[in-house]
Amino acid sequence: EQDALRFDAFLKENDLKVQEAVKRADAETKARIETNQEIKRLGSEIEGLRSQLSKYEEQLEDCLKYKRFIDSLTPQEFFDEQEAKREARRAKQIQEWEAEVQRVRNMTREAIARKQRAQRDYENAATQQAAERAEQEIREAEVEIETTKRIEEPVRPTNNDEDDIPELFFTEPQQLLGKLQEMEEKNLFLIQTIQELEEALEELKSRTSASREKMDQQLAALQKQEQALDRETAAERSSVDLLTRQTQVGYRGCMTKNGDKKISDAAIINAVRGVYTHIGFEEDNAVGVLTMLTNIENKVEEYVRILDTMPDEFVEQAERACEKERRRLQREEKLEEQRIERETRRKLALERAKAPIRKQQGKPTMFRSHPFKKKEAILEESQRDSEQEELEAFLARRDP
Repeated sequence: EQDALRFDAFLKENDLKVQEAVKRADAETKARIETNQEIKRLGSEIEGLRSQLSKYEEQLEDCLKYKRFIDSLTPQEFFDEQEAKREARRAKQIQEWEAEVQRVRNMTREAIARKQRAQRDYENAATQQAAERAEQEIREAEVEIETTKRIEEPVRPTNNDEDDIPELFFTEPQQLLGKLQEMEEKNLFLIQTIQELEEALEELKSRTSASREKMDQQLAALQKQEQALDRETAAERSSVDLLTRQTQVGYRGCMTKNGDKKISDAAIINAVRGVYTHIGFEEDNAVGVLTMLTNIENKVEEYVRILDTMPDEFVEQAERACEKERRRLQREEKLEEQRIERETRRKLALERAKAPIRKQQGKPTMFRSHPFKKKEAILEESQRDSEQEELEAFLARRDP
């Protein structure tokens, strides 16, 4: 029976333990479920806070962007004024802090001084009552000292302006709208100005291109003219060199066109000197003939370059006038030569008429054939005639 009782007690105890274990398991399960629910709730709250924080960050970024934009519209004088106000406020805070620190330190010093006075009074007390009063003063001074020690000195103010609410230059919405409208008008004016400048630039580019093409064409034409003038100058210089060599060899005169009269060197020099002075050079006996001819040639080239810059109508008119004058002088010269020739023929005819008549006697004289040297002389004479013609042509071209 005792074993059965113990066994029943064991079963009851076991049932109780089982029930308690089940209760604990249920409690733990419930706690775990609640914990998981709390974790989920906190996770959802964290996600909500994160999204809200992200939203606030975006709003902060927008606000900072708008602040930078408004600051860009604000004149610099306003910032200078605000900085002066902040400096004045900081100076005032420093002054108040120093005054508060001095007040706390003065309280401590006064309490210490009061305790020292009370101790001296206690030591010098003559009666019991004076000693008690001094002892009471000492206790009150010690309490005051402890009180002042517990008072902390204020912290020195920093230059942190995060807590300060910044002032805005624009206090009314209409001010900002007016500023934006003013900026819009300026932008429109700048856009219009840029468009006009672009149009002017395009026009300038087109005109520059046209001018460059025209200048290229003129340059090509001038180069061609320069090449032609170089060729003509080379030909003329070769002719001058040839005539100079002929002159240096010893040729001391030249014949006229009809071959009946020689022109002396002095006459040629005088003619050259007359042309030299006629075109604007000063007469100088020290200048040689070749130098004068070179200067005359340079002057003629200069006149040719000047003629190239003149209008074609004026040049043609001047050429016609010069050609007309040249033909007139040529006709007068030709008439004078014909007159001289007629006069010469008339004189010869008179002389032949006055001369006695000679009668031929015997056979007529048979002339021998000309020797070979005579032919050379004739050839040399014809060569000299051709050289004379070249010299006359050269002088005619150089004659103004």
